[in-house]
Amino acid sequence: MKDADLSDCFQKSGNAIQLIKYFTNRELSQKLEIKLAKWKRWSREFLPPDPLGGLQSGYARHYHPDEAFRVYLGGCLVADLKFSIPEAKRILSDLETWLEKQGFRFNAEPPEKQNAPEPAKHYLIRVLRNKEQGFWYEIRGIVANKKQVYHDVELKAELYEKTVIDHLGVQQDNRDVNYYKAFNITHLSITFLKHLDISPTHYHALSDVIT
Repeated sequence: MKDADLSDCFQKSGNAIQLIKYFTNRELSQKLEIKLAKWKRWSREFLPPDPLGGLQSGYARHYHPDEAFRVYLGGCLVADLKFSIPEAKRILSDLETWLEKQGFRFNAEPPEKQNAPEPAKHYLIRVLRNKEQGFWYEIRGIVANKKQVYHDVELKAELYEKTVIDHLGVQQDNRDVNYYKAFNITHLSITFLKHLDISPTHYHALSDVIT
């Protein structure tokens, strides 16, 4: 199969056939404004070897949007939040199931209905850790923000649904947390899609977000 034949592929979803755009290293480097050498390095770290890479001399890897986002997110964890490569790999692995179930995957099945009174507007992921016990995660699905003034002081009330992802098996009351790092996975995803000109309607977690 020629490289040109790989840039666009079809995926059957229900009764509809949807076009998927695949991206090369150079396209992603340019569109995401990341140096090509750095992007390739991140790709080698955060993705398994390309099974087609050894079948054709001079073959250029083509990335499904989900593969590209995994590399992008891993790179953000390293470059912006200053995690090490092994730590970023661990975080990606720990969050993988939640991201898929919540609808942060291209044309994935709709997530299960939540008990919240209305859908979350965006999701904040807090990465917590200590040296002895490792990582765990608190995810806030922000439903609404309300402001009020009390004695000339502006207060903000936040309505959110909370999810904890925890593989440690240690009671949370016994954990010593001095700091955490956080990122807005919703805004990060939208930024990624804007750069690649992909509609957020392909993602259940983003389809109702106003961009």
